[in-house]
Amino acid sequence: FGVLSTLLSGGASIVIGHFIGNDSSEKELKRAVDTAFWMNLIQGIFLFVLMIVAGRYLLIAWGMGENTESYKIGVRYIDVLAPLFIASAIIGYFIQTTAVFGVPKISMFVGVVSTIVDAGLSAIFVYCTDMGVDAVIFGTLIARMIALAIALIGYHINVQKIWKIRGFDKSFAKKIARISLPIAGEKINYNASRFVQGIIIGNIAASIGLVIAGHNVMLQERAIFTSVQSIVLIGGVAISIALEPIVSRALGKKMYDEAK
Repeated sequence: FGVLSTLLSGGASIVIGHFIGNDSSEKELKRAVDTAFWMNLIQGIFLFVLMIVAGRYLLIAWGMGENTESYKIGVRYIDVLAPLFIASAIIGYFIQTTAVFGVPKISMFVGVVSTIVDAGLSAIFVYCTDMGVDAVIFGTLIARMIALAIALIGYHINVQKIWKIRGFDKSFAKKIARISLPIAGEKINYNASRFVQGIIIGNIAASIGLVIAGHNVMLQERAIFTSVQSIVLIGGVAISIALEPIVSRALGKKMYDEAK
């Protein structure tokens, strides 16, 4: 679901970087920046609604019986954390736009702080209270709110005052969407295949008795592997993200050799 957050606005930073490199007027640049905000917000609301509507059916599709502990925990996660898709969409907009305006360290700061807070609070809640799964959920909830605050402050200082986000321009929205859709399509293809793999693995595990104490053991092992794999891949992802504003600015200045 998180991959769908690039569906409309994944190319926003490229368009904004192009305008900066092209020395566009301040008014034109602001319209592009503001339009990107509303597109991210729309995406976040769409994902929130989609998750609430489809989430329970997808848990069952992954081989979780309706009366199992895994299913109950999954539903709890969805009900409490699905609204965070809206916060995540806005955080993504703030840190991407701030990075294009020449301050990429905000993204790193947001990531490091939110990870430490999430892991730290979750551990404290788990070991010091009887909250059960809510301990991890509320650790994530608090960490995401702190991340939103840091990203907002970074944007407010380096891009524009938060209350100045107003306009929406259809022509800029079309430009952003035209670039975003191919980017999102590639990511969705990859993640859709992994999602289908999860359905197959979860159902095979359930059919051969690998559901122990209400938990699908094979899905848990796969989740651990996926987390480790994400850490391994993060270097390549960071390089590609860093490249986008550099190339888009160079193209905006018509410095094609430098862009290559």
